[in-house]
Formats: sequence, structure tokens, C-alpha cells
Amino acid sequence: MTVIPRPVNTPAAWSLRADQMSDTWAACGWSYQGQKERHAAVVRALGAVPGDRLLDWGCGTGDLSAWLSGDVEYVGYDSSTGMVIRAAREHPGRIFQAWWPTGVFDLVACVGPFNLPTPGGKQDTWHTLRHLWDTTCCRTLVVSLYSGDDPNCLSYDGAECAKAGALMGRVSVDQIRHNDLLVTVRR
Repeated sequence: MTVIPRPVNTPAAWSLRADQMSDTWAACGWSYQGQKERHAAVVRALGAVPGDRLLDWGCGTGDLSAWLSGDVEYVGYDSSTGMVIRAAREHPGRIFQAWWPTGVFDLVACVGPFNLPTPGGKQDTWHTLRHLWDTTCCRTLVVSLYSGDDPNCLSYDGAECAKAGALMGRVSVDQIRHNDLLVTVRR
């Protein structure tokens, strides 16, 4: 078995993790308890109601979809084809895709996809979130971000999240775990 170190942040590396890790939470690089707590906090903040259309941007193994009722139209997007394949296999009846989503969504959730470094770093995070906010016309955007001291991760603080979120709408920033922030932006 080839083991992919956690800091490798490419679609190919995530596809390998999707194939090799038996637990969905491990495939995403999380602990079971951490994933459970993040998803519960995100679902509470989203406030989905029947008929809502939700985009799970960076859906990984698609586990957030299991937290939502069947009357919420769920679309999971991930740049890793392997993650999309696994998500579709484990959550039949939900939509998963590896191409950039288009259309109007009532809600957008981003659970952890901005925690590992990218060439553009945090600037890419805020650019992507602003793009999602502008193009989806969502009423609520909920993002979980890492706020710890792991040198292999991007670490965010509440003040920078509040400032960036305020450029989009009404923002709240909550510490949901010892190393996780929940940023909620509403129109």
C-alpha cells in the first residue's frame, strides 16, 4: 500500500487517499470525532429547510450529505475524481461532480477544503470564497477553517476571518473546536 503523507494537497493525492483509507473521515485527514463535530456545527449554521439547494464545495467523501434531509437538494463538488467516485458510491441518491458547479444555490458549505497549503495560500481561500459567494447567489455560506499550530496547515484567526467575511455580508465567526473556526456569512 502506498501511503500518501497528509500535507500533499493535490487532486491526485486525495484520489489515492480516497482509494486507500477505509474510514471516510481518515480519507479526509480528520479524526472521527472532529469530522462529527464539524459537520454538526456546519449543519446548524446552514439552517437548511426543505427545498433548499446546497453546494458542498470540497465535499471529499460526501459525508456532509448524510447530515441533511433528503428534501434538501445536495450537490457535492471536489477537484479529486477519486473522492467524487467514493462519495457517489457511499451516498447513492446524492449528486457528486468533479467539474466546477454552476447555477444558483441557497446554501454553500466548505468543510475543511482550505486547511492545507496551496500555491496561493490564504489569498486563494478568500478569492475562492468570494467567487462562490458572487456566483452562487447563496443566502448563507458556511466555512470551517483550521485555527491551530500545525505547520503543515494554513491557520486562520478570528479577526482575519471576520474582516474577509464582512466584505461579503453579515459575518459571524465562532470557535467550534479547539482548532476549528466556523465562519458564517449571510446576505
